[in-house]
Amino acid sequence: MYERSAIVLERYFDKIFGENKENNLKTNYGNYTRIIEELKEYQRIIEEEEKVIRKFDEVAVEMEKIQKEQSEIHESNLEMENERNRLFNDLGENPNTLDNKLKKIEDVLEENNEKLKKLREDYVKAMVIFIERQKERNKYARVRRSAESNHRNNIEYANKMFELINPRDVQEMKNFINSDKEKHKKEIIQIMIRNGKSEKIQFSSQVIEKAVDIRMNIAVQEANLYISIYERTKKILNEINNENIKLNKAEKLLRDVSVKLAFLNTYKEYIIGFLDNERMTAINGKKTHEKLMEEACKNFDADISQIGNLYELILKETTGKSTKKAYKELYNKNYLKEIEENEKDFEEEVTNIKINMGTVINSNYWRIEGIKNIYKVFQEEVSEKFNKDLSEYRIEEIEDMILPGNEEEIEQEDEIINETENEYIDEEYDEEEYDDEFEEDNDYEEQYDEIEENPSVETVMKATEFGKRNGVDFVIAIGGGSPMDAAKAIAIMLENPEKDADYLYESVAYTKALPVVTIPTTCGTGSEVTGVAVLTVHAKRTKASLPHRVFPVLALADPKYLKTASKKVIGQTAIDALGHMIESYLNTTATDYSRMFVDQGLKVWARSKDALLGMREMTDEDYSNFLLASTLAGMAIAQTGTTIPHSLSYAITYELGVPHGIAIGYFLPGYIREADAADQEYLLSAIGFASVDQFADFFQVVSDCGILPEENIRQVVDIVADNKAKLALCPYPLDKEVLLRIASWRK
Repeated sequence: MYERSAIVLERYFDKIFGENKENNLKTNYGNYTRIIEELKEYQRIIEEEEKVIRKFDEVAVEMEKIQKEQSEIHESNLEMENERNRLFNDLGENPNTLDNKLKKIEDVLEENNEKLKKLREDYVKAMVIFIERQKERNKYARVRRSAESNHRNNIEYANKMFELINPRDVQEMKNFINSDKEKHKKEIIQIMIRNGKSEKIQFSSQVIEKAVDIRMNIAVQEANLYISIYERTKKILNEINNENIKLNKAEKLLRDVSVKLAFLNTYKEYIIGFLDNERMTAINGKKTHEKLMEEACKNFDADISQIGNLYELILKETTGKSTKKAYKELYNKNYLKEIEENEKDFEEEVTNIKINMGTVINSNYWRIEGIKNIYKVFQEEVSEKFNKDLSEYRIEEIEDMILPGNEEEIEQEDEIINETENEYIDEEYDEEEYDDEFEEDNDYEEQYDEIEENPSVETVMKATEFGKRNGVDFVIAIGGGSPMDAAKAIAIMLENPEKDADYLYESVAYTKALPVVTIPTTCGTGSEVTGVAVLTVHAKRTKASLPHRVFPVLALADPKYLKTASKKVIGQTAIDALGHMIESYLNTTATDYSRMFVDQGLKVWARSKDALLGMREMTDEDYSNFLLASTLAGMAIAQTGTTIPHSLSYAITYELGVPHGIAIGYFLPGYIREADAADQEYLLSAIGFASVDQFADFFQVVSDCGILPEENIRQVVDIVADNKAKLALCPYPLDKEVLLRIASWRK
């Protein structure tokens, strides 16, 4: 099978430009365009986020101002109360003087309370706005983080590809530009003629010379463009690394190069079609070949001139200097009509010498496709890059210009072309075959990844069957409380394979379980250091703790894993950890030992609580603080267990889908409010809040949780009121009325 002259021509220039290499100057152009487009989008995102942050900061400053005023008034009230107590204890004070002083104190206190009331109203209003601003900020922060990641990846990729380019390749291309072009042309023509010797009719040297001459000029222009992009990419990468990018200049260069390359590609495609047609015409006899080539050369010159004119016009359009009239005059259906007329005139002559019409159809098909491709570049590539609506200049469909002919003959010719092309198509990558090889060559540990949030008994049993099939001998839990709790339950069932799901809630003297290793990626449950596991029991429409105790044999608590969690998850789980500490402290089983963990945990937690408000970015120290607090909290509840907020939360999570940590946090303010004054003061002071209300406001911002429906509140209160074991853990008297106050105080 003969080789197409077009393939020979392109192979020659591919070799010169090194396009057979993994990285070359052409791919460097792609890197450059990616950098510019990504930079534009990244800068836009940054600007949008900055606007949102400014709005957020304004509200945050206002809230800080209100909090400061509240704090000052609280201090004033405290001073007044202390003074009042002192006066009461001063028996030597004149009664009239005492009354006057006490009245002044009461007046100040009354005035302060009125101010506090007004500040409270202002704070609530600001809080509403703050929450909205925070949502907006979080939204833009997510977009920006995604853009940052994409930005870094693009720059990293561009740097890597750029470094792979051998400077010698650039020099070789420069040498080509400055070389003897006539020598190159002769070499190409000789190769193309040599490849055409197997044909019945020798290729026309006139046609080849024209095509090669133009293709050589295209190669020179491309080489200059790619070299300039190489040098510009090197410069812009340095500017990016120094954060001194001059995007305007880069955009202009990209625009100019893009338009130029688009039209050079049009030139090339036209020449490829033309030369392929030249090869096809040689099949049909010498006389016809000569006639076709004579006509083709005339058309070739006309087409190339027209393409050149269109390019100049496009350049003017991109700079706003051209007119609609110019387009219509230069490029309209009249030019294509001339092609059609020439074709009709030539048809008769071809018919006289009894040549199959398929050749004529093929000849003009390529010309028409070449012209249509010019318009494609015109409409799509240029329009997209420069936001110019050029649809008005769209050419009408011209398929009917192709003369009807022998369809069978056309199909035969297409088969010849396809067979030739297939010789140069690489063997397809067989993904399935590769995957099979990967399976054979790579052994990896079995893993189960279907644990849902608030794992159910059913999921545990499904995972147990998975473990049995794969003969596992220990369980590793990676994630938050859900996979860690599930892992403990799975370890129990794997070590007791003869038991069914009911065994999970059977009380036994000693629990047998496979070893469990935990790797927490959240900062809430502390399950990595507790023996407790909580599962969803669908039959009871709630969650329930297992009576078994399975302590992990190893916990790998590394704060870097928290970086994989979203801020939302961090906030939810951090509230969960706080709940563990508060419930462990306000607990009838609390000891000096358990409160030691709580005391240290609350201090660590408080250091980073402002990060949960979104007022600043999370730092490595914050991740470390929250994870340490979670672990300390886990150690505390391992001694005491949890109390009322946890009990109230289970049905809320099941029925309403409220995340576990948020459901617990909802009941914490009420739980603290009912405690005695000394415990209240200790807990609020430890976590850095002046009052229960302030803590409640904090929770509202972090959780964005509204008021729960009354029917659900009453439902969970009824459930907990009957749980005598949990009620006994609360350090102050509890009945249904107190439980309702804890659960519905926000109303």
